[in-house]
Amino acid sequence: MGYNIEIPKDEQGKYDMKKLREHFMKGGGIKEKSIHEINERIQRIVKEEKNIIEINDNGLLFGDYHGQYFDFLTQLEDKYWEKKEATKIYLGDYVDRGQMSTEIIITLFCMKINNPKKIIILRGNHETRMMTERMGFMKECQKKYNINIYYEFCESFNYLPLGVIIKRKIGKFFCCHGGISPEINKIEEINEINRFCEPPSKGIICDLLWSDPITEEFLNEHLDFKMYYQSIDFIPNIERNCSYKYGYKAINKFLQDNQCIAIIRGHQWVNDGVEMHYFGNNQLNFPLCFTIFGATHYSFKNKAAVMLITDTNIDISKYPISLVDNDYNPTIEYALNYSLDIIMENISSFIKQFIYLTFTTDDIDDNLNDLNDNDENNLNDDFCIFDCPENDELSHSFLPPIISSQFNPTQNLINQSFNQINQSISSQINININDNINDNINDNKILFRSFNGNDINKLTNNILHSSIGTQQPSIYEQHFVQKIREESTPLTLDELRIKFLELQNKSKTTLI
Repeated sequence: MGYNIEIPKDEQGKYDMKKLREHFMKGGGIKEKSIHEINERIQRIVKEEKNIIEINDNGLLFGDYHGQYFDFLTQLEDKYWEKKEATKIYLGDYVDRGQMSTEIIITLFCMKINNPKKIIILRGNHETRMMTERMGFMKECQKKYNINIYYEFCESFNYLPLGVIIKRKIGKFFCCHGGISPEINKIEEINEINRFCEPPSKGIICDLLWSDPITEEFLNEHLDFKMYYQSIDFIPNIERNCSYKYGYKAINKFLQDNQCIAIIRGHQWVNDGVEMHYFGNNQLNFPLCFTIFGATHYSFKNKAAVMLITDTNIDISKYPISLVDNDYNPTIEYALNYSLDIIMENISSFIKQFIYLTFTTDDIDDNLNDLNDNDENNLNDDFCIFDCPENDELSHSFLPPIISSQFNPTQNLINQSFNQINQSISSQINININDNINDNINDNKILFRSFNGNDINKLTNNILHSSIGTQQPSIYEQHFVQKIREESTPLTLDELRIKFLELQNKSKTTLI
């Protein structure tokens, strides 16, 4: 697309971030020699860091970007944070899906090299070969550079640390990409594992990158769980096909054992940019977990958020959209061919959406009635993991929940005492939320809004959004593929066959 240069440096020999930004905003790339240099340097720096980094400083936390470079710049350059002295902590998932993943990761690596102590780059579940081979980053590297550059980045991902502990007067916070693991009691245990590898499909590293908190939405959908929220430990994370969902009992024990007051993580898009998790306990004055997300318009018009932890309070700023889109003015080689590609892609998208809406909507409505009539019982049986039927040994799920069936009165008293102390301290913490950007910004000012004015796009759910503020799907992804935002780990054909047979056998059993 653009032209490649060596990463510019200033008089002190540090990377010139302003010139690098200007170059990327002209559509430029980086020479292979410079990319090789920053990967070597970043590996040397982060190799010396522990799996879990402890900081005695304010923490400025950023969520998932998924290749949305303009959101990354909007939050990084927000003047609201300029006077706030803090260590910048990035929670993972910088790549995949969006079209400017390489720009984000190159910028982050340069920032880290310039100021190693003040920039922390954590690993997300997308900073892996398994995900990047399928979700866009590998293809982006091949298009802009070559496959060897992709392999270099993947090697650097293996070096990234897994978590951060922020120590402030208001309390201690544990930060990671996904969440906690049933194999972890003390945070210090994480430092004993070997992180310099492709993450396995189970175990501590997998859980730190993939696990999710049990949400209020989940509890409202499964009232039997909601009634006994205090006893929910870990349950299998079926949607993601790996790791766990952690409940009130699990996170409460983790926080108590490690003298923390909350977990801060990314990993999931949230509509408002930030979500506070209470795990079903409506008596809490302070959330046990925060989820923050950095990519705007990732799912329709969701916001992004950035969080600052200080000695006295928590500041949160929300971002309805990115604000630097209009600065993007790429110098494009073979501009005619590039323009024709975009035009043909949009025409193809329009035709596919027209066919999809014209010929499938009625069929879907008709089929839904048949499904409701014929398969309702089977669907209920398939998801009986959440129904917990009694006295029915044949209808158990092949993924049983790890959940405490009895309460320990003595332990309950201890937990209640700890909770009272913890909440009395936490209730004194101020959480300041700033909606400091006008929601009603003219969409027409955002680049490449080719078909946004049509109602067609608004009717299509689960379309992944590119990094340039458009609701068109990424060029690296197929149209009309129904992908949930909480993506699952990719399955092999053999694994799919095993899961199908298990469900088929289970369905036959429940009909007897």
